[in-house]
Amino acid sequence: MSAIPVSTTPRFGDQAALYDQYRPYYPTALFDHILGKVTGRRLAVDLGSGTGRTLRPLTTIFDTVIAIEPDADMAAHIAPSPGLRVQTNTAETATLPAGIDLVCCGTSFHWMDGDAVLSRLAPLMAPGGALAILTYYRPDPGPAAKGVVEQEFAERWNAHKNDGQHRHSAPQRTVGDHPDWQTPERVMIPATYELSADAYAGFFATTSYGAAYLKTLDDPADYLCDLAGRLAAAAGADPMPVSLPVELVLSRPVRAGASA
Repeated sequence: MSAIPVSTTPRFGDQAALYDQYRPYYPTALFDHILGKVTGRRLAVDLGSGTGRTLRPLTTIFDTVIAIEPDADMAAHIAPSPGLRVQTNTAETATLPAGIDLVCCGTSFHWMDGDAVLSRLAPLMAPGGALAILTYYRPDPGPAAKGVVEQEFAERWNAHKNDGQHRHSAPQRTVGDHPDWQTPERVMIPATYELSADAYAGFFATTSYGAAYLKTLDDPADYLCDLAGRLAAAAGADPMPVSLPVELVLSRPVRAGASA
């Protein structure tokens, strides 16, 4: 396996660059489903934008898109686009206008104060507006290499996971329990990617738990190279097909008076 450069590991370099390199874009079918539920096309807000994985489809559809990202290094990687405004701020404190047609949270809701964010968003939504919480979880390389991944979680990564990352039902439950939001729709959108073993190992380096584990190592690049080698050997192929379905939790404010 080729070494993932030390200059792009969380310990020694730019975590945002690593994220931008190895995080896959969300599938087109996901946004087709979301946009079929949203009436307006004037204003979208993306909370926890990272390096912009949800922004490309939004900026082609909506007149104005506001990207909220608390990490300045991540925000610096967001590609400029007409109608796109970027705030380096949190979902809890960002300046947001009324009349929002769509709010997206791309694998970021578990880092937010969910109740507080939902409370402030509800009165800002336009009629027919919706909230879409997108979350992809553990990429599945198939039965041959799955044992390698399970071993890493059990022996190394689980100890570094945020509590919300252990519960796939957390976004659905948080929205469903909130008095200002309707009972959410939950849909799993399938997606398969052809990833090299290096890219698959690199994906885990972009996760909070993977990055936290790497910080405990003297040579994280060596670990990632070894992991990629074990994945490729177990899979018997490089690149390998990796299943990474996306959970979509979709809801509207109660005051909108329409089902999700």
